[in-house]
Amino acid sequence: MAVVVGWAIGLAVFGDSAGVIDIVPVVGASVGVHWLAFERAGLYRLSVAAIRLEEMTRALRMVIAASLVLHLIGRVTVLWVPPLATAVAALITLTLIFGERSVLRAWLLSQRAAGRFCRSVIIVGTNSEAAAMYDLLAQHPELGFDVVGVYGDPDDALRNGLDPFWKGDEQAASAHVQAGSVTGAIVAASSLDGSSLNRITRELLAVGAHVQLSSRLAGFASRRLQAQSIAYEPVIYLERLELASWQTIAKRVMDIE
Repeated sequence: MAVVVGWAIGLAVFGDSAGVIDIVPVVGASVGVHWLAFERAGLYRLSVAAIRLEEMTRALRMVIAASLVLHLIGRVTVLWVPPLATAVAALITLTLIFGERSVLRAWLLSQRAAGRFCRSVIIVGTNSEAAAMYDLLAQHPELGFDVVGVYGDPDDALRNGLDPFWKGDEQAASAHVQAGSVTGAIVAASSLDGSSLNRITRELLAVGAHVQLSSRLAGFASRRLQAQSIAYEPVIYLERLELASWQTIAKRVMDIE
């Protein structure tokens, strides 16, 4: 609807012709191109849409890319659209998409806080990191995670206050997922040695679980973390904390005063 409204207005106001017959094929093409662009960018996947900055950045790029593609298509077909109309259509479309997704996000957060539309997940690990993860999810129900079980060492679970939620050791986690009542697993990486972490993660993926691994890092903004590889092995690169120019100037002024 955002694409339809944006391109209809752009063409009707700034196009060469305001006729419905002329507008309909261009709007139809714009819907198809934008849908393919958004699908390609993963904007219909929860893993992307859950991160607001990533969602908006990809949406901006895809609207610009789709608009350029449509403009180029128009130059070699009868679907010619003036540059000004293309620019206005892209701006309106982007504004509506940002607004629509923001409203949907706010509504979904309120629904999840009320216990609706939540995903059943398990936590693999029973150490202090796993306990901190459980407390975090319990304190923020709007995130939409309903922890239905914790798997790991029973003694660690008792020491860290997770014994009421303990369902079994790590090996039983994939069986719980396979039973069909759970869609995801959050793995406290620090609770497992390297080989066990690798094996259990593969087992969870094999039964169709959405797996999230903790980074063992606390207090670092996620935007400073980048997934990279060393000799084909995944690592996390942590960017240095650098202030923007205006922040540096403001800090300097405050220091002088």
